[in-house]
Amino acid sequence: MMLSRKKSILLVAVSALVFLLGYLTLKQTERLLTEAFESKLVLISNQSPYQISYKGLDISILKQSFWLTNVMVLPDSLPRDGKSLQPHMAIASITAHDFEILPLLFNRHLNIGKIDMNNLEMVYSTRKGNGQKQNKSSNTKQKKKQPLKKLTVESIEIRDYFITELSTDLKDSLSTLQGENFSINGVAFERTLREGQLSLNPSKVALHASNLFGKLGNTELMLSNFQFNAKNSFARFDSLRIGNPDSSRQIAKHQKYNKPVNSAHIPVMECFGIQTDSLLKHGNFVADSLILDHAHFTIIKNIAKPWDTNTIIPLPQQLLRSKKQNIAIERVQIKDAKTQYFEVAKTDEIEIPIDQLQVTIENLGHGTVRSQNQEEKSMEVAIQGRFFYDFPVRAHFMFPKPMQSDLFQFEGSTGPFHFETFNPIMVPTSNIKFESGHVQRINFNGTGNAERASGEFVMLYTDLTTTVLKRKGHKKNKTFSWLANATVRKQNPKNGKIKVASMEHQRVPYKGFGNYMFKTIESGLTNSVYPFGNRKKY
Repeated sequence: MMLSRKKSILLVAVSALVFLLGYLTLKQTERLLTEAFESKLVLISNQSPYQISYKGLDISILKQSFWLTNVMVLPDSLPRDGKSLQPHMAIASITAHDFEILPLLFNRHLNIGKIDMNNLEMVYSTRKGNGQKQNKSSNTKQKKKQPLKKLTVESIEIRDYFITELSTDLKDSLSTLQGENFSINGVAFERTLREGQLSLNPSKVALHASNLFGKLGNTELMLSNFQFNAKNSFARFDSLRIGNPDSSRQIAKHQKYNKPVNSAHIPVMECFGIQTDSLLKHGNFVADSLILDHAHFTIIKNIAKPWDTNTIIPLPQQLLRSKKQNIAIERVQIKDAKTQYFEVAKTDEIEIPIDQLQVTIENLGHGTVRSQNQEEKSMEVAIQGRFFYDFPVRAHFMFPKPMQSDLFQFEGSTGPFHFETFNPIMVPTSNIKFESGHVQRINFNGTGNAERASGEFVMLYTDLTTTVLKRKGHKKNKTFSWLANATVRKQNPKNGKIKVASMEHQRVPYKGFGNYMFKTIESGLTNSVYPFGNRKKY
């Protein structure tokens, strides 16, 4: 009995000793990990152009977590003029859960289950600094440490963040982005023999963000939901708003020049077949398709303002060639969209609506980005919709070699409509009012480049009569109305012969592609009805 009692006491004592040794070992390991972490931050601060500081650090092996508070990252050289904004990154707290210590100690693999960040604020600028600073402890001998071979994080959750991009002189804010939740899943960094450093393996990365809003210059941005999945090569945007139609008129009113103020609401935008590797390694955006559903576009121009004659607005293919980031999307589709174009003057406003809009763009951008051996394909744009909520319109553009040439071809047609449909445009702009006339159809086709566009225009119509109005009061000018109706061509065909009008327009470089095409087609309309218009019989 006495022997059994002694054995029990001995067992308890040994257990207590083992527990104590385990506890002390655990605490010693936590202390060593803390010191290693702190020394690593010091090393990073010494060897990079940044200062890293924090107030609290706690590492728990039992809880498999570590915790940092009040983290601050500042550049070494900060402007002291009192006017410049200060680049920095501040995080209220960072907590890592479920990190595994044994793979880190034996295999140099750091596996973390989840990282939580709260209240992240980042202010940055793209200006170049003075380069990396020299290691302050370069004269001291340091033991050569085995580098980390692999880093995996199952999920990163960031709550309440605010990001600001500054101008290169740090005087102004170029863009801002604020959001409630942002999560990243499937993060894996691996050290490759070729690169010799940790690099991201994007094959399992998934992103999700909600309730984003910010500004890009003067343009407001809002996004209710965003998700991206690298494994499925898929991205989706819900309720994306670019610009604000309610404030667009005020922006157009205060602009110096006659420039369009654009806004868009896209309920759903989806992108398929995204090549994540190409985006991360080469900065190329390559995808199979991009689909926009039920988008609503608004364009407002203040025509009372002068044109900026010192600017050059590029053609669509010129714009693609000028982009620093290569873009290659096999197909872009805009389904069931609506566009409202407004021209605003001091007292008058003209609206040109197009609804039931369907747009398809084939081979957008650099086709050779997909494969170096692939020949450049022609880019084609097909548009159809309903003009003035009344009659159908259709247009097709082909850019044979968009990355090499400014040449393009175009053709289009309309369904039947009445001339009076255009009175909301004609009366305020040219003091001409259509009294009667019916168009059976319009067909046009032509070619163009960066300087000039030309082609043929056929309009089949009957019973055209007009009234010329006085500038003040828009009352009928009887003399000019009589002259107009006496000379204008009232129908086509006449006597069984169809007349084909010529289209020709010299591009004005400081006006956009829409103006270029409108003026070209307008020249065909003018030649069709004017008595001395350029046309031929068939």
